[in-house]
Amino acid sequence: MDTNTTNKYKYLGILIYNYASLNLNSHFEKSFKRAAGRLSMLRKLRLYLDEKAAKAIYNSLILPTLSYCGILSLKLFPSQVSRLT
Repeated sequence: MDTNTTNKYKYLGILIYNYASLNLNSHFEKSFKRAAGRLSMLRKLRLYLDEKAAKAIYNSLILPTLSYCGILSLKLFPSQVSRLT
């Protein structure tokens, strides 16, 4: 009986590499890119929105992307923290 192995596994939207170690860098990168794309969309729409609508879009589309699975509370590298600020 053959056993299939893999270097990465996607579980609940988080990519986990090499079962022996938990590395969330790829999850951070994917979440950051998704949030950056949505922020870019909001930037383009901002001229047509009032402040309340812009905040609603931010709170419903961008903030959850960054806070999913506690990405903001992880021990991030300084380079990752600088990209968030």
